[in-house]
Amino acid sequence: MINDNNQLMDQLSSIDNNLEKLQKNSSRISDNMGLIWLILVGYIVYIEFFK
Repeated sequence: MINDNNQLMDQLSSIDNNLEKLQKNSSRISDNMGLIWLILVGYIVYIEFFK
């Protein structure tokens, strides 16, 4: 019974660690998408108004 509880706790800890990694990666992807949109908008403004 104790061994089963230890395995369950290990699995829950592993799931928690994986969710934290997923959250960090999602945040990084979101930041990259924001940067891409900013570059695109800046390029469009440059093309429209300065060329």
